[in-house]
Amino acid sequence: MKAVIVLPYLKSMGGASRYGWELSEFMASKGDEITISCITSVRSNFKSNESISIIDLADESYLPQTIKYWLNFSKIRKNLKSLISKISPDVIVFINWPTSMWADNFNDIPVVFSPLDIQILYSDTYTKNLKSSINWIWKFMRFFVRIYEKNKWQYFDSIIASSKFTAKHIYDIYKIKSEVIYLGANDKFFKTNPKKSCAILCLGDIKARNASFLLYTAEKLYKKRQDFEIWIAGDNESHGDELKLLSNDLGLKNIVK
Repeated sequence: MKAVIVLPYLKSMGGASRYGWELSEFMASKGDEITISCITSVRSNFKSNESISIIDLADESYLPQTIKYWLNFSKIRKNLKSLISKISPDVIVFINWPTSMWADNFNDIPVVFSPLDIQILYSDTYTKNLKSSINWIWKFMRFFVRIYEKNKWQYFDSIIASSKFTAKHIYDIYKIKSEVIYLGANDKFFKTNPKKSCAILCLGDIKARNASFLLYTAEKLYKKRQDFEIWIAGDNESHGDELKLLSNDLGLKNIVK
């Protein structure tokens, strides 16, 4: 089977990139012919024993947070449609926003969409740290982007949600039911440990993850019970220092790792 996996970009081993890459490796290991298509990629970060092709639709200057992306949006869609016409795959898998905006009628080829995070268009989590001028421009644009993006969902034959929460969010906004398939764990990165412990893991690589909210909540919980730990993975520079200072101020130094 030939499949095209469509990602926003393929740069670091995390988020949608890791999800798409590991899906591609698994499918390729089963004998499928896989092509990953994205705005831009860092191929040196993604090496595999499997045969996987990576095709860039544009370059680094076309990332969604740039004005250039929106001014040349049609170019990315045309490049993707041309690629799919050339490959003629058996299935197309779109992963995460903004790939949903590139969907189209691909001549009856089945199209699957896995929206790992649809919060970008419907919350301010990822934009509240932007400069106020840029923030207001995005909020204005977002009104029209939502209408355009929602219309593109008609081209998806199947929607896969990574949790019941995401499935509910999808239905609330798009009135479309999705199939819940939970994300797996790859023991290539860590070995499973049957010993249970009360630990909470969160990402703190960027402020948008809002790890500080977890610390404030943990402070309240710690007053009632002390049998848990907080593990924060990510930034060890300025933002990491801020989180360390906050954990100390909240009296959580001994349980924050």
